[in-house]
Amino acid sequence: MPQLEQLPMELLLDISDHLDPLSVASLGQTSRRLNGTLQRPLARAAKQHALADDAEYKQRITFHEDGRVIRTLKRTHRVPSQPLVQAIRRHQLNKVRNYLEAGVDPNAYDLDGHRILSLAVRAKDEPIVDLLLEHGANPALHDVCAPYTSPLLDAIKMGDELVKKLISIGADYPQVSVLHALAGRCSLDVIKLTIDKGADIRQTSIDGSTAIHHAATNVNHPDVLEFLVGEYPELLFSQPARTFLWSAVYHGSLELVKTLITAGVDIARDIPVHAALASRCSLDVVKAAIEKGADFGQISPDGRTMIHYAATNTDHPDVLEFLLEKYPELLSSQSTSGKTALWSALHEGSAELAKTLITAGIDINVRDHAGKTALHAALEFSHQAFYQPMEYVGREIAERSLSIATALLEHGIQVGIPDQRGFTELHHAVRQNGHYWLRENMPSIVRLLLSRSTVEVNALGSGGLTPLHLAAKVGWLKVVRILVEEGNADVTETDNYGKTPAHLALGSPAVLKYLSRRAANRSSVI
Repeated sequence: MPQLEQLPMELLLDISDHLDPLSVASLGQTSRRLNGTLQRPLARAAKQHALADDAEYKQRITFHEDGRVIRTLKRTHRVPSQPLVQAIRRHQLNKVRNYLEAGVDPNAYDLDGHRILSLAVRAKDEPIVDLLLEHGANPALHDVCAPYTSPLLDAIKMGDELVKKLISIGADYPQVSVLHALAGRCSLDVIKLTIDKGADIRQTSIDGSTAIHHAATNVNHPDVLEFLVGEYPELLFSQPARTFLWSAVYHGSLELVKTLITAGVDIARDIPVHAALASRCSLDVVKAAIEKGADFGQISPDGRTMIHYAATNTDHPDVLEFLLEKYPELLSSQSTSGKTALWSALHEGSAELAKTLITAGIDINVRDHAGKTALHAALEFSHQAFYQPMEYVGREIAERSLSIATALLEHGIQVGIPDQRGFTELHHAVRQNGHYWLRENMPSIVRLLLSRSTVEVNALGSGGLTPLHLAAKVGWLKVVRILVEEGNADVTETDNYGKTPAHLALGSPAVLKYLSRRAANRSSVI
């Protein structure tokens, strides 16, 4: 465009003031002279276009008089355009480069106070991160409205190489929160790099946690914990052993747990730690703890033994077998509520663990303080299947409960026993049919119960309700027929309010019709 080149510079600059940044950039590319002339307007326009204007920043971010405390004011519904922020989030490398080359500050921040370097790290876009660093972005700067965050903290989620890069060029890492985050996520190379740079890894956070607490959860780099306990053994004794071990047990791995135990954390008399190990860890970890003085024969304040806890360890069933062999005298121990380990296996364990207890000879006829046996508990717990929001969870509960109930019946548990409310096992078996697995499999349990001579089919529970009343109330025709035809249940029995099973079946026409017909037949016979 030779005509444009011949225009006076003042006129070109005046024209550029009325153009958007992209138009100014396009104009500057038409010739070398125009490009040189428009560099300053282009930089000014790019800065104005890349982020919101100063008025918007002042409306949202306030710097206190001391210059240290920064806060974000209440946001409005209208969010001004921030093209640079959008370019970073959309991984538009060339567009970000154009803004930086036009003069946008690489340490700028958006209307929420987030540094654009932090935004690039959070977007997990390493090329843009590298570009910002090349243009002078300072990794030591924190987000202006969140001084406890930094690009380095965000980079931990992206991988060790970026973390190393940021530390090497000056990222702020001495803070205890940063060091602990590094210990919990990064490799040993990163930890050693921070130490070489002068970091004090011995620092303790406000809540008393140390780098070892966080390293105890670093499942991808277990050598970090091994290194720390070897180089800084004093940290192991700065807190009770349970704090380290709980981090490893509940958020780490068995290898990390074993590392702590081998390192010598004091667990000899710590019952909660023993319970955590018995319920969640492998047999080799339990044995390692015993070698270090742990006594798994202890009883917790609520009366539960380590066998109670091992009965919930579904991932490592050999722990229960080991403890049963080592402490046979604890097999039938009851908690303060009267429950044996069978209740633990039922509620939190598995049918296989319950069967291990039964095969080992646990007293299956023990009753808890509510007068219930493990069979009562299993049949009652099966009802929880109906209340689970996830279908597979309900099925697992129903399968486990009925499998345990069947095993108890096969091993000769006493039946026909009323609990404190007068409900027998038969009452509990017929009260709920809301889950298809119960509808399919509970009838066989009902038949097993009816085959026992001690089971009273017309037993009166709370409110004078018989099992037939309960089955009729939930509209369970199949079980109603089993009770009547195979158990000879009395269809005319009334509860404390004078109601027969048919009265309670009003919501189920099929059950009502069946019971009414049976009652009529009985009357005609009489």
